[in-house]
Amino acid sequence: MSIRVFLDARKLGDGGIGAYIENVVDGLLDFSAEELPVFQFTLLAPPPELCGSDPIISTALKRWGRDVEVLHDSTPKYSLREYFMMPVRYREELAKHDLFHSPHYTLPFGLKIPRVTTIHDIIHMTHPDTALHKPVSRMLIRSALSRSTHVITVSEASRRKLEPFVGSRTQLTVIPNALRRSIALAATADSGSYVKTYGVTHDYVLFVGGERPHKGLPRLLEAWAALQKDGNWGSSEPLQLRVVGSCFSPAVRARCQELGISGSVVFCEGVPDEDLKRLYRGAKAVCVPSDEEGFGMVALEAMALRRPVVCTPVDALREVCGDCAWYSEDFSAESLKSALSAALTDEKTSELKVREGQRRAEQFSLLTHARRTAAVYAATCGHFVVDPYLERLGTKKRERAAGHGR
Repeated sequence: MSIRVFLDARKLGDGGIGAYIENVVDGLLDFSAEELPVFQFTLLAPPPELCGSDPIISTALKRWGRDVEVLHDSTPKYSLREYFMMPVRYREELAKHDLFHSPHYTLPFGLKIPRVTTIHDIIHMTHPDTALHKPVSRMLIRSALSRSTHVITVSEASRRKLEPFVGSRTQLTVIPNALRRSIALAATADSGSYVKTYGVTHDYVLFVGGERPHKGLPRLLEAWAALQKDGNWGSSEPLQLRVVGSCFSPAVRARCQELGISGSVVFCEGVPDEDLKRLYRGAKAVCVPSDEEGFGMVALEAMALRRPVVCTPVDALREVCGDCAWYSEDFSAESLKSALSAALTDEKTSELKVREGQRRAEQFSLLTHARRTAAVYAATCGHFVVDPYLERLGTKKRERAAGHGR
């Protein structure tokens, strides 16, 4: 038995959703090599010029090679063309497939085949980037939920937030994200010597994210200023903060100046994946100061690479990290500073959390993700594939995770 999947991969290389697309294709190609059903992918990929200039996209497409069919598409994201013209443009191609998978809540109209939509979170509603994000995302999320044959979300925390918008006919399944293959390989490889890059001259705490409202960077900067003032990080040597993201505004740099921490904060923009793994491995701790997360990939990757993790008490982060992270008591900068200080000074507890965290990260395997996604794909097409991981849960948890009848 084979299942032909038309996957909208235009967000390949785009943060967490891009990593999710990689995991779906990597995992199910591996799955198809060992088990049934066999999955055949057609990927709606970014235009050729972007694929050639973005190393994440080009590496992924090269890795998949002839195992996938690629259609390059320049349709703007979040556009009317995306919603109404794409199904018309690819009508003949779509008719050859068993299902369409949208890895984001932007599900086109007029699709004539079964539809799987992955909705990672409702952060565009709860922490909108602009005034338009909240009403528009609410409308699009409701629409995707009502028109999807099956909906996947990535955590119990996200499921709870989606429930008020879910109709009685919506099939909703929780499939936690998996470690990216490159991180999983790095976790088992010899770390080798760390090459200092990006202005690293001292020990440092690492933040990986951006300036989006829910990421909590302003809170971290205030906590960092308080930590620098106290000087309580277990060493007489200076300590730096590495802030990694695609780009950072003059406003956030000015805020560092106001707080008097410009000398200890270094912004690292456009960091390639290999350098990011080095920065993870060299960090004294990795901080995730978010207001909200759909999952918590940075925390998972830090645990896999044996780094102490410091988090705010976000439900999704607790799902990922369990007892293996240091949590602030609340969402204040002072509380975050205290958690950072504890992680940096309590070496015995930190070693224990790191050891347990690595074991916990191994549970988020690509094979587990692939098997659960395969079960959803098969069910969407009217087939039946046993999801063995649901059998390990109690009855109530199994029903909630499967989401049948929601």
